[in-house]
Amino acid sequence: MAEKLLFARLNNLNYLTWKTRMEMLLKREELWSIVSNDPPAAGATTAQIDAWKRADEKALATIVLFVEDGQLNLVKNAATSRDAWNQLKNYHEKKTMTSRVSLLRRICSLNMAEGGDMEKHLFDLEELFDRLSCAGQPLGSSLKVAMVYRSLPESYSGLVTAMESRPDADQTMELVKQKLLDEHQRRIERSGDSGEKAMKLQGKKKITEKKEKVCFHCRKPGHYRRDCRLLQQQQKKSGEASGSKQDGRGRRL
Repeated sequence: MAEKLLFARLNNLNYLTWKTRMEMLLKREELWSIVSNDPPAAGATTAQIDAWKRADEKALATIVLFVEDGQLNLVKNAATSRDAWNQLKNYHEKKTMTSRVSLLRRICSLNMAEGGDMEKHLFDLEELFDRLSCAGQPLGSSLKVAMVYRSLPESYSGLVTAMESRPDADQTMELVKQKLLDEHQRRIERSGDSGEKAMKLQGKKKITEKKEKVCFHCRKPGHYRRDCRLLQQQQKKSGEASGSKQDGRGRRL
């Protein structure tokens, strides 16, 4: 049943989200205690040991089935599900200076473009903050907020200035994120209203242009002489009348 659940297999970019989903999956299958706890202690009965082995094999298979081919080398020799879990954790949560510097550079270079998706931008930043924390360098709330402000486009400078003037206690990540998402939504709505108004103005312009047209034949507004139905009807009748006058050889007189 577990392998039917759909979420992305582990790769080099999605460890944090994969870790959360995999933990929830193992809990659903009642296998998380096998991964997170030690094997049965000495003195356990044969039945207890056999039950643990069966559950551990199932947990190990679940973990391995949800990693991409490029990650298999990390777990193919794992003796238990706990070994596999810890090997993946140690690889992806490297607490080295190199990984910290790399993540800090990515945070400092991540900028939102004008008209970009605010929700995705904040999600990407939060993911980098989490990865940096896993690498042993957590950022304080005020520094995270500063990084968010720095990453915004110029059009948000007025909002940022107003938010910076508030007490430090009010500048939490949750509050800042909510304010930015609200502003982003307002801009989307204003953009939609502007587009609708432009379409209405364009429609009015076409109606006005149509009303300004005057036919030189019937003197009625709304069309030109070349499109005049009255003229076309008169020309048709005139042609029929002239066509009826023919000589004995079928030629028009």
